[in-house]
Amino acid sequence: MKKFLLLSIALLPLASHAGDREDFEAYKKQMQGGMQQQKEEYRAYTEKMQREWKSYLDDIRKNFGSVDFTSDKKWVNYSKDKKARVALDNDKGVVTLEFVASDKGKGVKEAKALLNELSKEANPFSSQPALTENVPVDKLRPEDARPVGHASQGGAQVYRLTVPMNEDRQMNNEVQVAESVRDMTEKYHVPYDIAMAIIKAESNFNVGAGTRKGALDIRDPAQYENSPWGLMQVVPKRSGRIGLKRAQGKNRQPTADELLDPKTNLEIGVAYLAVLQESEFSSVKDEDVRERLMIAAYRDGPEKVYTLFSRSGKKAESLAVVNHLSSDEVARILARKGTGTKLPDGKYVANVEKERDNYRVTEQEKQQYEQEAEKISANPELRAVVNQWLGTPYRLGGTTHNAIDCSGFTMNVYSQAYKMKIPRTSELQYTTYGGSTVGSQARKEGDLIFFNTLHNGNPVSHVGIWLDNSKFVHASSSKGVVISNINETYYRTRYVGANRPVGQ
Repeated sequence: MKKFLLLSIALLPLASHAGDREDFEAYKKQMQGGMQQQKEEYRAYTEKMQREWKSYLDDIRKNFGSVDFTSDKKWVNYSKDKKARVALDNDKGVVTLEFVASDKGKGVKEAKALLNELSKEANPFSSQPALTENVPVDKLRPEDARPVGHASQGGAQVYRLTVPMNEDRQMNNEVQVAESVRDMTEKYHVPYDIAMAIIKAESNFNVGAGTRKGALDIRDPAQYENSPWGLMQVVPKRSGRIGLKRAQGKNRQPTADELLDPKTNLEIGVAYLAVLQESEFSSVKDEDVRERLMIAAYRDGPEKVYTLFSRSGKKAESLAVVNHLSSDEVARILARKGTGTKLPDGKYVANVEKERDNYRVTEQEKQQYEQEAEKISANPELRAVVNQWLGTPYRLGGTTHNAIDCSGFTMNVYSQAYKMKIPRTSELQYTTYGGSTVGSQARKEGDLIFFNTLHNGNPVSHVGIWLDNSKFVHASSSKGVVISNINETYYRTRYVGANRPVGQ
């Protein structure tokens, strides 16, 4: 009996282990079954989305004969029944309205409904309607559309109207985005002009940008994660993941909603530039070279850049080579045309470098401004003060030579050149001295000239100082303190008036 009890006790752990194994196998089977169910559900979901996407494309082709979609530099919107569409092409500078109808009158009504709906969508950087802030609304009349052919099915006509966008659309888009770009580049200590130039090259300031790869289904994971999206054309799998982690500490790919939101896209793109600057190329000694490498890597990734400077493609070896090259030598290497997926785009760096000068005042440009002021300014005190400020970067709220805004600039110039204290803001500078008290033909050097660039209900939003020969000096929000021509479309169409604080 005692022997039997000892044997029973000895077998208890074995029985227990056997039960554990059975429980584990049951749990394992359950988990595998759950995973298999999840896979099947995901596959069913994907197939459903693909069917819906195909049906969506088929409907558009049936109506228009071709598909036109939002891309990097084009913003396209369809009506719910896909029988009307509007496309804003930032590169070509045109807006195209198309609609399909057997009865033109009915088609015009549907097209107007689409335009009305789109006019409610605001540009997040300006709070103005994204459709109409750069489009002459009085010319966008569906009634003026002309037939261009028949729909693929049903015998209906396709009507089209193409209207040029406003001449000043480029400057307007840049001005609207500039302040947010300055906020982000200051936050991440990245050069402002590089970020602006990259946006120009990637999307041409298209706040509704999709992907430069054309009509892709954003719901397809493979297509989504490897394609560039949004204002800064961020690639979710690479620059998106790295930028989001730097910006928000989240170690994941950004969602489509995040990348198609222009402000979120901007922060992720600038944060990625910061990582390239802080981590990938921090050991590069020459600042100019480091910035060129950052630009190249933004488009193609640092790995491709490394392959240009060493056979191994290893970071340490490549950057060691870079530090023994001149800036011009690096520029020539980066300009080599890529011949495959392992080499970066040779033209990209040159294009972005060229665009940078639109968003900064170079030393050569500053000298040209000084020479221009010498020719047109009759007041040596004013000219001397203006020359001290030329090229100063813009910053909303700025009042120093580190950065300054438009009214801070005029306030400082009046204090230094005329020993006169004027109000701090453009609105007070306008109202304090009577608004528009000086006619266009009566303007004199030193007069304050005012513009309404925001259309936010205030009478003015920008101020400069009149020189002569149609020229004025001001703190431009996209470039800094420069001399501009009032006859440029952007300024001419936003001009409010002038007044003369001196002598009052």
